[in-house]
Amino acid sequence: MIMNDIYRILKDVSPDSDFENSDDYIDDYLLDSIGILKLINRLEQDYKIKIQPNDVISRNFRSMDKIVALLESYGADV
Repeated sequence: MIMNDIYRILKDVSPDSDFENSDDYIDDYLLDSIGILKLINRLEQDYKIKIQPNDVISRNFRSMDKIVALLESYGADV
């Protein structure tokens, strides 16, 4: 399932963070700017997409729903 894959990637990026129990990864300090860049790198590799610079904004990475929506917007097989 896509969400399990994304949670696995998030845990690789930030192993000590509890993403499953957060509604906002940014406000809960689970992802910072470096974490977002690491996440983007993994998403691009795993889903064979290229996230454009104008989409590298915190609101696209605040929650699982936002990340899935971003991947869907790039036609990733989610």
